[in-house]
Amino acid sequence: MQRLRRVMNSRNFIKILDIPDFDMLLMVAIGSREFIHPDIKEQYNQNKEYFYGIFKQSPYYEDERIACLSAENYKAIQQYIGIYLHEKSLQKNEQTMRFIKKGFRFVFNYIKNTKQIDFYQIRDGYFKHVNKHAYDKTVQSAHIFSIALYLCEEFNKDIIFDDFDINLLNSSIQQVFSDLTVFLPENKMVEEFLAKYKKMGIQRNDFNIPLNNLVIAMNHIHKEQYAVEKNIDFDRNIESLNEIIKSHPFSNGITQTALLLQYCNVHPIDLQNITAIDKKIMKDLVALAYHAIDNKLTNDDIYSVLGSYLLLYSLMNDYNLTKHNYMITSHEETYLELQQLKNEYENKINSLQLIENLKNNEIHQLRETGEKLQSTIMDLEKQLSKKDIKMKELKEDIYRLEEKQKEVDRLLSIQQDSTSTILEVSFEEMVEYLNRKKGVIIGGNQGWQENLRTILTDFRFILPEELHMNLDFLTNQDFIIFNESYNNHSMFNKVKSTIANVHIPIIYTGTATNTNLTIQSIYSKILKLDENK
Repeated sequence: MQRLRRVMNSRNFIKILDIPDFDMLLMVAIGSREFIHPDIKEQYNQNKEYFYGIFKQSPYYEDERIACLSAENYKAIQQYIGIYLHEKSLQKNEQTMRFIKKGFRFVFNYIKNTKQIDFYQIRDGYFKHVNKHAYDKTVQSAHIFSIALYLCEEFNKDIIFDDFDINLLNSSIQQVFSDLTVFLPENKMVEEFLAKYKKMGIQRNDFNIPLNNLVIAMNHIHKEQYAVEKNIDFDRNIESLNEIIKSHPFSNGITQTALLLQYCNVHPIDLQNITAIDKKIMKDLVALAYHAIDNKLTNDDIYSVLGSYLLLYSLMNDYNLTKHNYMITSHEETYLELQQLKNEYENKINSLQLIENLKNNEIHQLRETGEKLQSTIMDLEKQLSKKDIKMKELKEDIYRLEEKQKEVDRLLSIQQDSTSTILEVSFEEMVEYLNRKKGVIIGGNQGWQENLRTILTDFRFILPEELHMNLDFLTNQDFIIFNESYNNHSMFNKVKSTIANVHIPIIYTGTATNTNLTIQSIYSKILKLDENK
């Protein structure tokens, strides 16, 4: 069946569309075209403080509909807003047309050379144009339609359409104006899920811990749940439970997402350490997980999605903070604030000078005030210069840190080579080798020492609290193993004093709490000592 379509002049056609703000629609479309970002920046830099001032005074400053876009597009849109609003105030569009001709050449030529405009042909033709030229970046349909509408009005074109075209345009355009807020319906399964973790205080209103601590606490509860389910003694099987829990869906969700972050050169553990999770965030992420799978999948799916969401949330939290700092702490913002402050002081000086002419008896006092204000301005300008120097120093610091990182990477590579050698020796061989030595382990909590006692049966153990013990026997040992994570300075000083006159090597366990990893660490260090004798 042939579509019954009408023809209408573009100026009237735009009025029947649902467009809350055509200016914003156009500015977002042009600023989102990556191909012309250098052109926008070049024009912006000709008077960037002025253009930035226009942007800051506009209703689009800190507009969430723009701020939610990528940093690259948001920066270009911010720059173009100043250019566009300046031209609009002069009733000109020279720069706008220049950007459109270069960034949307296909749309421009189609509109200019076509008598009656068909938006379906524009959309399909543009996507074919993109595929033909193999562009690695493009824009969405709403941006194509926005440019086309602007050009239709510019060239006074007629538009052929029916209700289907109207719905297509309105639905596409609303993507630019839509609110990204996600509404989560009440779900009793969310509360039931969180109740499993009541032990770690997640239901308290003041609950707020680093993501890394949250993951550790949840995994501990998962181990306890597994031990109860399988009727396993938790304390006696902690190591096997540690291995089993690695295959838990929650751990899998984190691991899968962490692999992607590592591939993108983002450190997942660092993100977990700087991200705080409170009760609301945790509840919302669990609700999102249920919402994502539409309550149709298993608990395993919930655990896996939640693990992935927690890590992705930490990444997005860091990304949004970085983007905010990138936009708000720009040179233009700093300059504008200082310029406004300077103008305020200059206005005050002018006011004081007027008063000076009217009140002769206050002339001296007013002049001093004016000089102080002028001095303040000079101080501010000096501070701005100091900031430039500080920025240079910071760049130099970054360079030095990068060099240090290279050295750390080199040492880590050496350590990994050493670790590969250690892995060729079985755990039992390591234990047998160590038990042939005379060694003392100092520090660590009671549970950690008890785990090691069952393995290093010929070693002696001293708790950090046993400061009263006579340590003279240390001078007859092959080495001393010191747990620096759980110890105190008094014990360390007493040990150093006791062996001051003899050469007894001190070995540090490192931060690992896993018994197998601790044995491997001790073995590698003792082996290295023996090789160097």
